[in-house]
Amino acid sequence: MSLPQRLTLIDMQNRWGSALDPVVNNPIVQGVQLTNQALVVGANSIITGMHGSYSQIYDTPSLMPNLTLVLHASAITSVDVYVY
Repeated sequence: MSLPQRLTLIDMQNRWGSALDPVVNNPIVQGVQLTNQALVVGANSIITGMHGSYSQIYDTPSLMPNLTLVLHASAITSVDVYVY
């Protein structure tokens, strides 16, 4: 889809906004990249792509799910996490 060209500023804001708002308001676009988060064996709380040594990593429920991500690791490693 191409955006209409050669519009006045007001028309541009109105017409482009209606086309771009659904993309910009998508929750996955509103995320935060947490890079190089060190994990130890056991529960790791991270306050709001995996790489490194081999480790099984999984999340568990948190008492404050909107603020805290709890990851469990089977080995010391570091991860990059995209949170949305």
